[in-house]
Amino acid sequence: MDGPANVLSEFAMTSLSINSNLARRVTVVIALSGIVSCGHRQVPHGFPSLPTLAISTFPQDAQAEIQQSYAAVRKDPEDAYMNGRLGMLLHANEQPGPATSFYQRAHLLEPREFRWLYLLGVVTANSGHTVEAISLLRQALSLNSSYLSARLKLAECLLVAGDVASSRTAYQELVKTYPADAMVHFGLGRALASIGNRQAAMTEFRKTIHLAPDFGSAHYRLAIALHQAGSAALSAQHMRDYQENKTAAPHEDDPVLREVDGYNRTFAQYARQGNEQQQSRNLALSAQYYEKALKLNPRHVESLASLASVFERMGLYDKAIQQVQAEIRLKPNDGDARYRYGMLLFRKGKRNAATAEFRRAAEIDPVNAKAHDSLGYMLEYSGHPDEALSHYRLAAQFDPELKLARFHYGSLLVKKHRLREGIAEMEKSINPIDKSTPIYLIGLADAYYLGGQPDAAKKALRWAHKLAFARNQHEVMARVDAESHRLGIPTA
Repeated sequence: MDGPANVLSEFAMTSLSINSNLARRVTVVIALSGIVSCGHRQVPHGFPSLPTLAISTFPQDAQAEIQQSYAAVRKDPEDAYMNGRLGMLLHANEQPGPATSFYQRAHLLEPREFRWLYLLGVVTANSGHTVEAISLLRQALSLNSSYLSARLKLAECLLVAGDVASSRTAYQELVKTYPADAMVHFGLGRALASIGNRQAAMTEFRKTIHLAPDFGSAHYRLAIALHQAGSAALSAQHMRDYQENKTAAPHEDDPVLREVDGYNRTFAQYARQGNEQQQSRNLALSAQYYEKALKLNPRHVESLASLASVFERMGLYDKAIQQVQAEIRLKPNDGDARYRYGMLLFRKGKRNAATAEFRRAAEIDPVNAKAHDSLGYMLEYSGHPDEALSHYRLAAQFDPELKLARFHYGSLLVKKHRLREGIAEMEKSINPIDKSTPIYLIGLADAYYLGGQPDAAKKALRWAHKLAFARNQHEVMARVDAESHRLGIPTA
């Protein structure tokens, strides 16, 4: 281990600055001493004495573990790992001021350890002290220049601090090394947009969306840029994509911060981490966090529903069913839970049981449009079209924006030879444009053709192909081609 005497003077200056800036917001008492003799070690100027922690003010679920960790540090105050571990525990439980002090102590005791400097940079940046964070992150990268998350954080801090040229250069270097990383392209797009290079910025935002199609913030940035460029229709489309995926973002694997997150073992933190990982589409890790949360609070209905959703997206329908059943035991008259239970049963091929749950959901919650639509679908394909039509009508009535219900209602009207009414309903399923629109357009083209409107059918199929191509929906494009061939309508 390198001795503390090798600490860079730049760090000592930064440490003092951080303590000064955070002093008004932390529950920690820091006393600076001169040269302190500690056994065979000699602690340098600027080394903070052991802080006093107001543990009773910390999250209740974390107080016992923080107390134990603090006792270990008091027993051996010169143990770098124990100081750093306590810093991570405090950081994980949203105590940035005290965490900063223990990260500082850990670094001064172990100056060649990358993670203490990196974590200092992160907690400092998150506290709004961007200039100090830049210095710390640069020092951290001098110890591990290839750590992607640190490079991304430094580029972001440079942008926030107004050093756009340095930020753009940092992102451009990252693009060369990590051309398939969505966050790298997104950061470069932000830097380019900040200097008014709109076209180049839009190129980067499009690359971001290609790599991470549900990245809400990328859709938002592209929507703004397109609006400024006068492309109102495309802008509106990306703004809708943003509205559907506001919090979704790519998962960036950061082993150091993952270790920090592991120190928060409270229910609220596990639930929050489950939600974050679900939004980032890291489903396996999301499920682990929700399961940990439910071990601490097995009657938390929202977590049961979230875990069921994650399992469903993973294709683990039996596990999803177990969670929804537990949810229904707690809230037997929850129409939405009954509806979701029906959907899972449908996916398992249990059509009769699914129909019963959809019917129960509609009875419990008579204005549940999705329950009526799903019940209508099951009735239609089990030979009860008239009853199905009534439920489709109710679904469209209770939620006029539920496009799937409009499509189902219109399609059944067309099948019953009520072409004019059916086409009118199906046309209502087209806007606003989303990933389902090309499918609806294929069905609408068929209705147009049956109604003696081949030109309208051709136009709908061309539009469907264009939208599917823009979203890389190759299977949908193949369906468009097949429908064009079936109807004998060339779309090329």
